[in-house]
Amino acid sequence: MIIRETRILECWCPSCGAGQMGQILQKSFAAKETVQSYVGQRFTCSGCGADNFIEDFISLIPEGFQVMSANDLSKAKSNQDLKTFLDSE
Repeated sequence: MIIRETRILECWCPSCGAGQMGQILQKSFAAKETVQSYVGQRFTCSGCGADNFIEDFISLIPEGFQVMSANDLSKAKSNQDLKTFLDSE
């Protein structure tokens, strides 16, 4: 049995919608700090120049996914459907 963890970090400027993770991760890597430690800190948006404060850090762990290989939602597979499909191969 294998447990695989995939992390996706997302953050957008509330003023213009530009993604902010690039500059946040760049600072995190340079300072060798976790992004969680930036709660309460200010970042200036590289898109519009707005000053934004990081208010909180939310970590979501979903218990289910839908997987599809086509652009047709009717062909999406739930966790159990996917397991059955993979076991049949």
